[in-house]
Amino acid sequence: ILVNTSTKKGLQIKSFDAGQPAWSKDSKKIAFVKGITPDDILQIYDIEGDSYKEIKLENGTDIGCGGELSWSADSKKVVYSCGPIDIIKPEDELKSWLYILDLKTKRSTKLIQGSSPDWY
Repeated sequence: ILVNTSTKKGLQIKSFDAGQPAWSKDSKKIAFVKGITPDDILQIYDIEGDSYKEIKLENGTDIGCGGELSWSADSKKVVYSCGPIDIIKPEDELKSWLYILDLKTKRSTKLIQGSSPDWY
C-alpha cells in the first residue's frame, strides 16, 4: 500500500507473488518482479498515470530472477539478477548473473556475475 503523507490516503498496488519493490530515481514508478520461476515478470506501476506495464525478464539459462532491482539515474533502465533460487552456500552467489533491462526496447543484456545490484 502506498500512502500519500499529505492526504493520508492509501493506494493498494496490485501484485501476486511480488518481490521487493524498487522506486525509480524520479520517484514516479515502482518496479517489482512477480510470478514464479521461470516465468518471472517485471511489473512497473506508474504512479502519475495509475497504470501497470509488464515485461517478461530474459534470463537465458539462469533461473530465479529479480529479487532485488535497481534503477538507472535517468529511470530508463533497470538492473536485476538471475541465479539459484535458494542460495545455501557463499559460492552459490557466484552462480548469479546481473542483467540490464532497457525499458524502451524491453531487451535485457547479460552483464557480469554477481547479485544484489545497485546503480550509482
